[in-house]
Amino acid sequence: MLDFLKPFKKTKTVDRATLVQRFIDHPEHEWIKRDPTVSRLVRILCDSWTDEVYRFLAQGHEILIIKAQGQLASAMSSVNKTNVVLAYPDLVSILRSASPMRGVAILAHEIGHIVKEHSKRKITNIEAQIEADKVAFDMGFGEDLEQVLIEHEHSIDCRVRIAKLTQYYYAAKKQA
Repeated sequence: MLDFLKPFKKTKTVDRATLVQRFIDHPEHEWIKRDPTVSRLVRILCDSWTDEVYRFLAQGHEILIIKAQGQLASAMSSVNKTNVVLAYPDLVSILRSASPMRGVAILAHEIGHIVKEHSKRKITNIEAQIEADKVAFDMGFGEDLEQVLIEHEHSIDCRVRIAKLTQYYYAAKKQA
């Protein structure tokens, strides 16, 4: 009768440090832990997560970074809340290069695809790329991502994405 008086079901909240530690300690991330350079960069990535990324992880989703074959990186989502960023040899090389933050920006972009749940939504490829770029920008990797895109600016999509990143940069500068 007085159901509204029943206490709300308490949801277990997980603090940010626990979410980061769970991410870092995942068995699939052994390859990251064995490489001091990549490990340091992944820690920088985790330290840059936005509230949106934390909320996504707090809902029981997990994100794994797995080495694979291909070019740069790609993101895959699954129905069981396990999401994967495939880190290809090119990306691992960038992470070990003289400009490693470009690699972190690529990882942030791929995490953006996962957090925005692009595999579940009907949007165009360019819209998905722009949304993922915005997540990377919000994490603080906009300029590094722009450098990656400049290397491919012969593509119309890359030019559009560079223009959007420039808009984000000037909008943030105006607000500051």
